[in-house]
Amino acid sequence: MELERRELGKTGLKVSCVGFGASPLGNVFGAVSPDEALAAVSRAISLGINFFDTSPYYGATLSETVLGNCLHQLGVPRDEIVISTKCGRYADGFDFSAERVTRSIEESLGRLRLDYVDILHCHDIEFGSLEQIVNETIPALQKLKEAGKTRFIGITGLPLEIFTYVLDRVPPGSVDVILSYCHYGINDSTLLDLLPYLKSKNVGVISASPLAMGLLTEDGPPDWHPASPELKSACRAAALYCKEEGQNISKLALQYSLMNKDISTMLVGMNSVVQVEDNVSAALELSGVGKHDVLLRRMETILEPVELLKRLIMPYLPLAFPGMAVELDRKLYFCVILFSRHEYFISQTRVADIHSQGDWRSHRRLTPVGVGSPIEYVGYAPENTWEKRVESCLDSMLECAWVWVLALALVFALEFFLVGVCLFELIGPPQIYS
Repeated sequence: MELERRELGKTGLKVSCVGFGASPLGNVFGAVSPDEALAAVSRAISLGINFFDTSPYYGATLSETVLGNCLHQLGVPRDEIVISTKCGRYADGFDFSAERVTRSIEESLGRLRLDYVDILHCHDIEFGSLEQIVNETIPALQKLKEAGKTRFIGITGLPLEIFTYVLDRVPPGSVDVILSYCHYGINDSTLLDLLPYLKSKNVGVISASPLAMGLLTEDGPPDWHPASPELKSACRAAALYCKEEGQNISKLALQYSLMNKDISTMLVGMNSVVQVEDNVSAALELSGVGKHDVLLRRMETILEPVELLKRLIMPYLPLAFPGMAVELDRKLYFCVILFSRHEYFISQTRVADIHSQGDWRSHRRLTPVGVGSPIEYVGYAPENTWEKRVESCLDSMLECAWVWVLALALVFALEFFLVGVCLFELIGPPQIYS
């Protein structure tokens, strides 16, 4: 049985349904020796994985260097593999300028020991100016595409809104692929809502982190993971249930994410032969996954309140304000726009489920703006961006202030009308005396 290949949008590329995420080769999750890296890449290719993804940001360029050395040593024919790398995010920060991304691809090709890459992504564009991405970065990548440095262009990030923002503002065909992470899995399937839109734009879809950065594992997430205690608890319950049924939650989570064929490939970070074999084995078992349907439904039930809460609140985020409350399953949840319209978190009592980005281990604990909110919000934000994001938060609150002024005016008008009706019923019509 061969690993399934799927078409990637309209690129003409056929990629393995499981992709090799090469960030671990940059020692991001612990030291990986050159021999271990070579063995993992070799085993991946022998088992049918043909898609490899890296970035100069991973391990401060180490991931690209190690992957390039492995592919060179193995002598893999270039037309048998699909290589993607990124630009705009680096160990020393973000720079989406035309000059930097142009220089970046030359540096990446040197490390990868290649003449071109198949896909060049703008990396985590929510951390830059989306206007710059549209007006400067994408045009610069188009020139690189014309020069033969990359065959296709992609954008990556966490907030799903960034994809529609960019795709609605660039000429059709300017962006070939998007890479989303942590938004298609058992605990969060919000990427589903975006798939019809992406298909209408002829944009291929790559998803990553089917295990939600460690949430859907028996060992649980690392200490720096941004999920709320409620979400972590729900995932622990799902992992325990799977274990009691003789199954591993990580394997089932990967299989769940692979079932949707509108998503061309699922990137999974790998750094060992064992990890490669386990992931490929899980994919190959999909033909018989029907026996796990009951388990998957049970896991969805366990995680449903968290997922439903996200879906309930997300459509109303542009109108959200500190203290806005939503009642769900007899529990009161509070929503607030945090820092900007593209980042938010949901809180129950005093615990936060924050959606932000970046290297969580380098973040500092902060108390965001929550003036007048009925609870004490606690969240995370990247270093040196607090003042800028507070200003952005206030701007967002002011932008939607007119909505609440109008709403209050309508409420008062309705109240006056009802009072008038009540008085009319009690007193009757006015008497006219002559």
